[in-house]
Amino acid sequence: MQAYWNFSQRGVAGVDLTALSDRQARLDINFKQPGELERGVYNDTIEFRVCADPECTREIDGSPAIISTRFEVTDPDDPFFDEPQTTARRIPATILDLGASRIVWDEFSGLLYATIPAGTSGEGEPNDYANSVIAIDPQTHQIVRSVFAGSDPDQIEVSDDGSYLYVGFLNSSRVRRFDLPEMTQSLEISLGVNDRGESLFARDIVIAPGQPGTIAVSMDRTNRAPDFEKLTVFDDGVPRPNEVTFQSVHTAVYPTALAWSEDGASIYGKNNESSGDNLYVFAVEEAGLSLAASYQNAFIGHGDSITSSEGLVYAADGTVLDGSDGSAYGQYPSRDAFTEQLVVDTERRLALAVSGDYYEAQGATTLQSFDLDQFTVIDTVAIRLGGRYDSLSLKGKSLVRWGEQGLAYVNDGTTPYNGDGLVVIIDDPFVIGEVAERKHMQAGW
Repeated sequence: MQAYWNFSQRGVAGVDLTALSDRQARLDINFKQPGELERGVYNDTIEFRVCADPECTREIDGSPAIISTRFEVTDPDDPFFDEPQTTARRIPATILDLGASRIVWDEFSGLLYATIPAGTSGEGEPNDYANSVIAIDPQTHQIVRSVFAGSDPDQIEVSDDGSYLYVGFLNSSRVRRFDLPEMTQSLEISLGVNDRGESLFARDIVIAPGQPGTIAVSMDRTNRAPDFEKLTVFDDGVPRPNEVTFQSVHTAVYPTALAWSEDGASIYGKNNESSGDNLYVFAVEEAGLSLAASYQNAFIGHGDSITSSEGLVYAADGTVLDGSDGSAYGQYPSRDAFTEQLVVDTERRLALAVSGDYYEAQGATTLQSFDLDQFTVIDTVAIRLGGRYDSLSLKGKSLVRWGEQGLAYVNDGTTPYNGDGLVVIIDDPFVIGEVAERKHMQAGW
């Protein structure tokens, strides 16, 4: 399928057609900056043709299509237009310069919890919350509670009943459990060392659905590649005897990203270490874990998180797999790599992702919503972080939904000065699928 178009250039600066599937595309109409024009109304006509052959000798039914636009400039001197505009609609966000590593949302307390490792803030100032876990009220943007966690806390998970926080560390061979809402430490789980005496660290932690005392931990070793060492299930700190190690089965396994199935009977693992991009399925039994299936090259790329819902496995690269047989179920389109996590909203049938898509957002972070079942883009918006961060193309990590229409993530920059560790909090109808008037439209054929 080939598409061609031409347009008058009174108010329209450019046109871009992006294929979303074999039957649907998105047409982006980019208007000129009001400061480039005088006060007045600018009417344009856009004609585009869709053809079955490169020479466009066989046009499909409905081609050509004509679109008329009307662009009115009422105040070309408005200072708002002095800053670069994006093809994506812009939504507001609150930025907290905390030097955070990861965040989670607890619906029972109505708070975001974040791990803050050692280091400085983006402004180069000492971080008052270094080596702590903090609680953030996303409505007021205030830190309402903090507790010292230990050296360089990183991984963090909250149980589905709001009773526990589990925290893993970058440089310490342990997982600590904190009781909520008091945030008091109640348990420490030693991860120990391997047979070579190398310390083990929590690469990923997942909590069993409906069993707040049961967790699975994917562990890394130090100073040797590949990093993955083993996957273990703990019950209130007691390890189940049957573990999965990279050498314990007939083929090497590297489940560095984890998701528990909704029925608790399986754990899904994603290989982020080798080129295989495999999906693993582990059977969860009283004695521990066993490898039930391994599907080679199931994912299209790397990404540090997966999530599971309704028997499907969702990956940060936009891949959706059937958890029962590892087959491809769908793919969310994106011009760039997604955040470390794709957020799934089964109630509203939405998926949400953040990326540093420079093309779409011209330096801002891009937030996209997708139809959960059709795998098509619903809307795209830009999030500008302000100040020096506006010139950077930044990705997000640890993406979470909060409240009625809230979203939050940790900015993933290379250094604190480049925005690493900023907590970005959004409260906007976009998050629940409401589409405001915008410059792009759906075009189907």
